[in-house]
Amino acid sequence: MIKLYDITNWPKQGFDETKYPCIGTIDATPKIGRVLDVAGQQFRVGILNRKDGYAGVRPLATSLSASPEPREFEPNIICPYCGNIDSASFERSDEDTTECGECGGTIHYQRIVTVEYTTEPVKPPKPIRAHWVKGT
Repeated sequence: MIKLYDITNWPKQGFDETKYPCIGTIDATPKIGRVLDVAGQQFRVGILNRKDGYAGVRPLATSLSASPEPREFEPNIICPYCGNIDSASFERSDEDTTECGECGGTIHYQRIVTVEYTTEPVKPPKPIRAHWVKGT
């Protein structure tokens, strides 16, 4: 039996788990970094103390997708399972397989590089002034 605490505000209220809201007790032993599904509610396990029988969890922002679709042409790596946005995508290599930091799902990503240009005016052209000549 493991007692679950909602550590969404960790560590704003200190490191004592009893200062956080108790969600309830479960009949399984969760693992850190894995998604825990309790009666349809999904949580990410951040703290686990098997000896004292408790875990600190955060509710997932969105439920895991049972049939994820590829994500294309996004400004950051987005997990197709949970929708987590990797805001440090720019630090990653151009292509790799990685584990989502939110749900633990394995994803493959590829950086697509495009070249675009921006222009701005500096100095306008000076046209040569002329007039139509009559009778030519």
